[in-house]
Amino acid sequence: MIKDIRAIYRIKQGEERVIKVIDKSLKDILKGILDEYDFKGGPLFKLTCKNTLHSSLIEQYPFLENGELDMDYIDATIKKASDIYRHLDFRGDLFLVYDNVFNPSSKKEAQFLESILVKLKRKEEYSYEWFNEDGQEFHKSIRRIYQVEALKIKELFQQIVLSDFGGDYDLVSSIFIIDIDSKTIFHLYDDRGLYIMAREEKILQDLWKSMSDSFFEDCHDFEIKIKKLYWIDGTQDNKEDLCLHGDLKIRINDQIVEYSPTVSAAGLRLLRSLFEDHQGEKGKHLFPCCGNIMIANEEGNKVEIIGCDQGLDWSVRYKDGLITIKADKNTETTIYYLQYKKEVLNFIKEVENFYKKAGKRILPEDKVEMEGYLDFWKEWEYLKERATLI
Repeated sequence: MIKDIRAIYRIKQGEERVIKVIDKSLKDILKGILDEYDFKGGPLFKLTCKNTLHSSLIEQYPFLENGELDMDYIDATIKKASDIYRHLDFRGDLFLVYDNVFNPSSKKEAQFLESILVKLKRKEEYSYEWFNEDGQEFHKSIRRIYQVEALKIKELFQQIVLSDFGGDYDLVSSIFIIDIDSKTIFHLYDDRGLYIMAREEKILQDLWKSMSDSFFEDCHDFEIKIKKLYWIDGTQDNKEDLCLHGDLKIRINDQIVEYSPTVSAAGLRLLRSLFEDHQGEKGKHLFPCCGNIMIANEEGNKVEIIGCDQGLDWSVRYKDGLITIKADKNTETTIYYLQYKKEVLNFIKEVENFYKKAGKRILPEDKVEMEGYLDFWKEWEYLKERATLI
């Protein structure tokens, strides 16, 4: 006999159904999911992920001219959130997580949530402690996890949307729906919008493709086009040249810049910008004019590209699944991380293909130069592989 504490997950794989028996508490299962998002703890509204889509739902004022709440606005908001949720096609085992962060008495919220659960399997409750941003104020909060087969979405979303308008329940930024199998997280925080976070990038790409009008609309204003690739002497087959050059056409919003950098060095720096903010500074341009010298570190997993103080540059900053690219005060755009990564990976693929077609390089006899070149590609491959796993 299977003990009550065990969770039975039925996962459809083609025509087969596989049963997994997992001896874990709901808290431990949730922790395992959050660990994959590198979540450091505290309230779930602090969770951020590069693989994120955001929808601001309905762009209209929520009140009528007489000051009363516009119920058409409420209905439209609920419908939009419900449509997005249905497109995710969550099936089977779900978590409904209620993160009671500030509400000391949430009995009525818990009772409401239990009324909209479909086929409750298990539930758990536990407390956790955390400090606010400045580390000065201590909080003790309660988290409830419900494992269910489905939810009464319309009723749930209605109460979340009404929370900021004198609704019956305090559910702002406190409800998270998680598909256990894919680890995808759906978070309708209030009437102003929702976030979807996923470990599988394809889930977001497919959703965005099928519902493009439902998400952040300005995410289309960055593009890198390679017009021509060549070695420094302008030929296609210089076997001794290690650094590839090219003519680029880059668009940020309506601003178009044409530049001819060392595209191999640019590719590596763009790959790095997928994992950390890039703040433009002299000698570390995203698109350096020259590659010059590559020096490997002692571990052989990273290189410094030095010797050129000229190039094209801008800052790249990441926040909540969005990338802000800023060249100057008049040239700035914000796009999804997903878009930025796709543009970067397309760029480096073209560079890689040129190297492959050009054939094996004749390596320099100087040990430092040779190791720098070899470790350049080691770091390149590592970052590329890491990017495909996000």
